[in-house]
Amino acid sequence: MTATGTKQCACGRPISANSAGAADGPGVSAAGFGGGMTLDDQIARCNSEIAEAERMLREGAPHEDTLLIWMADWAREKKRLEGLKEANDG
Repeated sequence: MTATGTKQCACGRPISANSAGAADGPGVSAAGFGGGMTLDDQIARCNSEIAEAERMLREGAPHEDTLLIWMADWAREKKRLEGLKEANDG
């Protein structure tokens, strides 16, 4: 969260409130990620990025260290988003 109280995603972009005005609700969107992405959309993107990194590692792409960092970053973001979703659903 920024000094002004705005919530941020892991990349530092602000997370806007949903249509009801409650932050981190089912309609959460992250500015810069298509504007209207829900938590489920963002989790799906994490899964896609993780799968792509795994595919590249299996194919023997160079720079394994960078791919592992990429995969770890997306896995951490997925875990954070799943925590937000669980908190909202519970």
